[in-house]
Amino acid sequence: MEYNLSNPIKGLDKLYLDWKKVTIQALEKRANNTTDSLKRNTFLNRINAVNVVTQKEESMKIDTLAIRYLLLKDHFTNIISSKGDVFIIEIKTMTSAISFTDLIIHRNDNHIAIVDAFRFNGKKWIAIQHFSCDEYFLQENLSTYYLENEKGINFNETIITKFSKGKLKMSEYFITKSLSSKCGLQNIFDKVDQYYYK
Repeated sequence: MEYNLSNPIKGLDKLYLDWKKVTIQALEKRANNTTDSLKRNTFLNRINAVNVVTQKEESMKIDTLAIRYLLLKDHFTNIISSKGDVFIIEIKTMTSAISFTDLIIHRNDNHIAIVDAFRFNGKKWIAIQHFSCDEYFLQENLSTYYLENEKGINFNETIITKFSKGKLKMSEYFITKSLSSKCGLQNIFDKVDQYYYK
């Protein structure tokens, strides 16, 4: 999936919709592969929620105030023009109120992760941290990090999406405690204020 920077708005809209579609595909894969009926229902509920909005936006008007759209609007050029890998990690925290934290991770020429963390304040994304990390192991196939045994490192629902050389490659959905420590993200999570994860 390629996105032309010569028409940023059109490219942004296309990327936004494509991102939703690959997320639906990831959820469908999880629903089909799990033997746990409760987990399957969780995946199916997420699929239905995303599908309803996506179909409406494709046939009518894109919701430019959606949190994903707002994140892409701020970072579209950097993501698409990157010559390396870019990962967006979305974390949905369910406590007394729902909160959203996103990490944008760039891998530089020295294979060091440059991490930018953002928190959604109800209207826009606010930058909360910026740091580098040299222990970083995310590989091509994100699905290899999915665990069924609930011994993962994520305390909240997590979606990881990979972009490579400006192209949307894949997205994977991780239900609570299903993200394997082999992903190498624990070190990055630990560097972000733990308030946003627990």
